[in-house]
Amino acid sequence: MEFSEAIDAIMPLVMEGSDLPFAITHENGYWNINYFALDENATKEEREAQASKYLALLRERDPYVVQHRGAEFNGGSFGFVHDDVLRARLRAEYDGEESGTLKGGEFEALVNAFEDNIGRFSQQALDYLLEFNDPLHKLYEMNPIPLYNYDIPDEKYDEDRLDKFFEHIESEIEDKIYRRENEIFEQPATGMSFDRIIDKIRSEVAAAGDEPFIIYRDDDGGWHSDFTQNQYGKTFDWVEDIINDDLLSFIARGQDFKSALKQDLYNDVLCRRLENECHNIGTFSTHAEHKKIRALLNFFEDNIAEFSHGVLNYLAEMGSPLTELSLMCPFNLAVNNNYSSFNTDLAPVAVHTIEREIKELIKELDEAGIYKQTRREVNAMLEYGEIPGKPKRVIDGHYIEKFSIALAGREVFLAADEKDDAPYLVCTSRRDNPLGITEYFGGEVTTDYIEAMREFVDRVDILLDVLEKERAAFPTLQPTLTAADCIPGGLDESLQDKLVVIKPEVLSPEYRTADHQLKIVQGGFGVNPNSRGRAVFCKDLYSGKETRFERYDIAGVADPAKLPNWAKDKIDFLEALKEPGVFASGESEADIFKCVENGKLYVPCENELFRYTEPPVRIKKPQTKLLGQLDNNLAKVEKAKAEQKDKPATKKRIATEVE
Repeated sequence: MEFSEAIDAIMPLVMEGSDLPFAITHENGYWNINYFALDENATKEEREAQASKYLALLRERDPYVVQHRGAEFNGGSFGFVHDDVLRARLRAEYDGEESGTLKGGEFEALVNAFEDNIGRFSQQALDYLLEFNDPLHKLYEMNPIPLYNYDIPDEKYDEDRLDKFFEHIESEIEDKIYRRENEIFEQPATGMSFDRIIDKIRSEVAAAGDEPFIIYRDDDGGWHSDFTQNQYGKTFDWVEDIINDDLLSFIARGQDFKSALKQDLYNDVLCRRLENECHNIGTFSTHAEHKKIRALLNFFEDNIAEFSHGVLNYLAEMGSPLTELSLMCPFNLAVNNNYSSFNTDLAPVAVHTIEREIKELIKELDEAGIYKQTRREVNAMLEYGEIPGKPKRVIDGHYIEKFSIALAGREVFLAADEKDDAPYLVCTSRRDNPLGITEYFGGEVTTDYIEAMREFVDRVDILLDVLEKERAAFPTLQPTLTAADCIPGGLDESLQDKLVVIKPEVLSPEYRTADHQLKIVQGGFGVNPNSRGRAVFCKDLYSGKETRFERYDIAGVADPAKLPNWAKDKIDFLEALKEPGVFASGESEADIFKCVENGKLYVPCENELFRYTEPPVRIKKPQTKLLGQLDNNLAKVEKAKAEQKDKPATKKRIATEVE
């Protein structure tokens, strides 16, 4: 585990005030919780002896291990326990050293200063120290300022030097982190389940803490909670990256929640994420669509206690839970008398319908053996209908999906509502918006099923024509690239300005070819291998279209030796454009330009190009005798001037103005 995960694991014991002994060991860069299995029938003295024996065995693997009990922390918050465990470890490191190695009182003064002032260190500095098996020695190596003061032996350290001490240590650690390929330092990722993230923040809520923290999910669906400010109240730089990466994340304080009871907190956090999703949907939806979503959100918030825990867990795992909820609710709950009101008469039926839909879906997922896969994969399969038993999508509030075909980045639907006057609907959808929400457009309704089916087929034909025109640009079918076509170890380095290959399974089946897989990386938080963000902004090598992918969507850096010929020519062309004076056609008003493909010169005209031929070189004719004589005379005059150059002037020339 990471250190923060270890603290999360012991927080239930801290909150309960448990007397169960345990130890946190640091081995090979990882942290582990070791619970002591004591004989319950033994006496107190015997149990203490057993605990001492376990601790001695652990000390052989980790010399600075410390025994703890939950009751020792007095129900403290996550931050308090985090710092207290680190304090105890540094004290154990100091106590475990022989006195002859401590260089006078410097180590004692250092550990006392750290214990008393740990709150003044930034989280970045603490995380850095936790990476080492001997953090006190690392701290000593970075501190050139003697803290020991012989005049105040009771205090052990000179308080007048503390400000310089902290400033220097923080500066040292920042420099060391910067040298790690200039990567942004990040706190250890926890990747918790939704249940565990609720347990993590319960102590902060119970204490009604005022320190802000952010709750968010990473690209693999893991939940995280981190404090957003340092001890001076300054917001960390990485907070903005998280908000951009997870649009449903939110910042809260312990006192913002109504209760620390697990179920209340569980429901409150889920509702806050749905509220953020509703806000984001509203930025690109019509008033009518947003009204339906807002009514659904209010219905869910008011009736969340009616849903089972399994249903809530399912929604918590969805990347867009409100959208997923809308797909399983066949009713338009919005009413006309208020923008955000829902039809209370339909609420019990809606709860029952959603419960049934999700339970059936979970059952199918379990039988298919895929419910335990990553949430991102489940979301993708739900969206593209690859799961047996997937609920039919509802369009425009009452039309139920009958057929759908996804092509060329669009999806064509034929939906029906037999009770409607125009029972058949044909429309197209797209998902190119910030949240990946399905947007329907171009809807047409009809009473004739054959007419609807013809419209459905015509739209599919149009998308097929688009794909065929794209394919016609190449004489042969393009290959599909995989990790085998990439440079080994390419993903371990920065991807900035490199040509990468997108994994074929990330793309729709019709786009799993080299012309759609090869991208030039232009930036994004996911460019560096260990950065907190995962977004990578790319430019299509073939078309020049700008797109966004996640770092885990990239198979690797393309191997130049395994590229198709057109890709090699394209790269050569792009490299040629970097040379001074070289430009692409249409980007310059030059009279003559050189084609980089064939090296020939052309003259651009209004509708066509003409080959440019350089004019013949003129050969100078021999000078005539008269010209030769003039040249000789000129040479003589220049020679005479040179001889008179150093002689003093006998007459001064006066300048006069001419009116």
